[in-house]
Amino acid sequence: MYILGKNFDKTTKFPGISMVVLTQPLPLLRPFAQNKFFSLQTYYKKKSFIILMHLFTSDMHTGKLSKTRPMLKKLLPTILESTCFNEGNKPFSEEVLRTEIGHLFEHILLEYLCQAKLADGHEEASFSGTTDWNWNTDPQGTFWITISLEEHDYEYVEMAMEKTQALMHAILDHHHLVPQVYMNHSAFFASTSL
Repeated sequence: MYILGKNFDKTTKFPGISMVVLTQPLPLLRPFAQNKFFSLQTYYKKKSFIILMHLFTSDMHTGKLSKTRPMLKKLLPTILESTCFNEGNKPFSEEVLRTEIGHLFEHILLEYLCQAKLADGHEEASFSGTTDWNWNTDPQGTFWITISLEEHDYEYVEMAMEKTQALMHAILDHHHLVPQVYMNHSAFFASTSL
């Protein structure tokens, strides 16, 4: 059974769901980073790198973060040329003006992965990802980011993740967002790392 696009292997309880029958092992989520704006937990699954992101801000999208595109243009300009598959068929340079922060994180990570692979001497680099959320079942601000990659590309993940979380922190900090008091979703996070 898929819940939010994720596989699980035993019966457990999730907030808002009384009982779920799980059919696959629940992967161990590894804490990657936590700062005043978000936390990241990660795991590898087959040809995917999965990130559980939780925002600690009340702003969940870039609509009020007017300096996002100018900061990206200065610090990571190639991201504005990246392809984005979205409902409005907008290029990422437009989508970035009003997109979910988890989706922005995904695109920054994809760009840093491409840069790392190219810097390693490859002639081309292409990665894809998706960002999912369902705030009817997960706490608001929870994003599941899935990056598709081959096993030989795992070597680029850690550096790209570090750069991505640093740039995301800088963008959110630059906008003077006020973090909530870590929104107290510890019960949810405990249930996801069985």
